[in-house]
Amino acid sequence: MKVALYGTDWANPELAAFGRGAEASGHGVVWRNPHYWRDDEAERFGLVVLSGLHAKHSDILRVYGAQGVPVLVLDAGYMRRDLGYWQVSLGGLNRPPSFSCESDRFDALGLTIKSAGGNPKGYRLIAGQLPRDASHGLSEAEYEAWLHAQTGRLRRHPLLAVVPPLTDDLAGAKCVHTYCSTTGLDALIAGVPATAEAPERACWGELSGAKLPTLAARRALCNRLAYGQWTLDEMQSGEAPAFVMEHLWHW
Repeated sequence: MKVALYGTDWANPELAAFGRGAEASGHGVVWRNPHYWRDDEAERFGLVVLSGLHAKHSDILRVYGAQGVPVLVLDAGYMRRDLGYWQVSLGGLNRPPSFSCESDRFDALGLTIKSAGGNPKGYRLIAGQLPRDASHGLSEAEYEAWLHAQTGRLRRHPLLAVVPPLTDDLAGAKCVHTYCSTTGLDALIAGVPATAEAPERACWGELSGAKLPTLAARRALCNRLAYGQWTLDEMQSGEAPAFVMEHLWHW
């Protein structure tokens, strides 16, 4: 099978690592520069791999997806990004495996899902995102308009403002509301209910709601998310490509 990496090896170490892992598994790998993409230039590939959905990447996803070609999107991981995890998502952003997964990968992260947390009499925490984040798909003006229409205690994205540790904000929150930020996942792990304006765009959207989901439901989701994120070493070794090709997509 021929795997196409849309990016450059010097700017996209995650693509390079996935490509080396695919080659180690016996697949051919070619690089394409997305800067020069035009909709009529789709080629015959067995798998296309993108880094995020910025610039022309959303067009590449749309065209290949319409042709039935599987497209993987690599982006920031769902949990423990400090350990170098990248989400490996089939068909778009924030799409973990749809099937039940073992707990081993989540257990290895060292996270504890709390049975309950926050403050039932506390504030409604509004978790902001980057205005141009591809995950929500809104224009900057549209996102800012939505954000300013929310009521509650606003927590701006850490890249836009100096904010307290998330654990502090969650400790005083009765619930979290966001467009589709992974802060909602952090809340669920901390035992705080979370709602997403666009649950279909959130990796945790299936558990969006005013009532805290059961511990079993949250653990099952975290197990799946842990199998939807991989380190560069796991990509390069071939472990991540093998999981994708054996479990996420059936060739």
